[in-house]
Amino acid sequence: MNNRINLRIKMMLIFLTLFVLNAIFLVIFVYNFLPSGIRSEVLSLRHYVNDEMNKYIQTLSNSDDIVTGCKDLKVSDGMYIVVKDIDNTLIYSYPDKNSVDELINSDKYFYKDSSSFFITNNDVGRQMYFMNAYSYVSSYSQITYDLIIKMCITECLMTIILFLVYLLLIKRYFIKPIYNLSNVVNSYNSSNNITDIIYTDEIEQLSYDFKSLIDALKSEQEKQNRMIASISHDIKTPLTSILGYTEQLKKENITDERRKKYTDTIYSKSLAIKGMVENLDDYLVFNTIDKSEKKKVSINYIFNVLNSYYEDDLKRANVSFKIKNQCPNAFVNVNESSIIRVFGNLIDNSLKHKRSNEKLSLLITCKEKGSYILFSFSDNGIGVSKKHLSKIFEPFYTTDESRNRAVSGLGLSICQEIVQDHEGEIWATESSSHGLCVSFTLKKEKDK
Repeated sequence: MNNRINLRIKMMLIFLTLFVLNAIFLVIFVYNFLPSGIRSEVLSLRHYVNDEMNKYIQTLSNSDDIVTGCKDLKVSDGMYIVVKDIDNTLIYSYPDKNSVDELINSDKYFYKDSSSFFITNNDVGRQMYFMNAYSYVSSYSQITYDLIIKMCITECLMTIILFLVYLLLIKRYFIKPIYNLSNVVNSYNSSNNITDIIYTDEIEQLSYDFKSLIDALKSEQEKQNRMIASISHDIKTPLTSILGYTEQLKKENITDERRKKYTDTIYSKSLAIKGMVENLDDYLVFNTIDKSEKKKVSINYIFNVLNSYYEDDLKRANVSFKIKNQCPNAFVNVNESSIIRVFGNLIDNSLKHKRSNEKLSLLITCKEKGSYILFSFSDNGIGVSKKHLSKIFEPFYTTDESRNRAVSGLGLSICQEIVQDHEGEIWATESSSHGLCVSFTLKKEKDK
């Protein structure tokens, strides 16, 4: 997930790549397709200016009078020269100073220049002078015009090529993932199966999220199917007994004692069916009510409410009930009635599965664990084998495969849904007294 490149960055990289490619092609064009006339003329002009200037300097170096020597120079056509002394005083310019200034400052000409110094040795003594020589490309305007036309044509071709490349990239990084998402949807419609998706951007992330949603829906559907099958099985068993005993009651030669026994059995089996239906109704009602209303409460407050709800009833039922609160001033953001219900369902589950020859003991502990509050609810009941611990939160799951004893119902399943709704985790282990220990976490809130 950390290696994912989002679409915005990917688009920027595509545009940047195309821009760099365009610049590279333009450089290649200028270097390889620059009109040979400009390149040859510029190169020959550079050598021409240097050669002419060296010839003038050689002539002036042997001149007795610098001004006269300059005037006697045979300057070639298209050449401009300027001679200054060591104090930067103008000695001579050809053809004249204005012409030289016009050449240098005008945008109409493309010129090359060269400069050097020379020393005269005559009767006056040794004197140092500086010479600048210039010449221009006469056909520059027409060559430049031709170059611009060819550059425009090349740029248009490059734009078309890069646009086609851009379309291919769009297809690869945008259209193809959308088609893949469509294929994912179609595969689910046809077979209810979705292949694994490796995502690198938002569109593929959408495909992954869709797969996760479908997986969650399939898991929920499988859970409902198991619950329906479990309810059907659990109702079918006592119902079969009720029908059998009812057939026996129809016989006229039945004794009063046996009639009473059959009637009591039918009544108890009916109560079992009634309990299952009430559990199912309770589960359905729980999943339809609004559980989103949460508020920040202290752990101490939760346990005070829990004590007021259950302490007296458990004492009358001869059940030992203790709470060890190691974080009374910690706070959690919860739906109060839902969290109380978690503990209520755990208490009911322990009462159903207590040992017949031992007093039931219930212990609730609470302690801080990083950014979470860890709650543990343990009893000394009949317990659950390790292979069944991960499954006891499934609706109507029972550890007795023959279904001869009461099933766990929906209480623990509701506990799991409440804890998960609060972004916590819940799990079961064996308690220290060989009973059942159910632990769950809730996110800790700041005091302020």
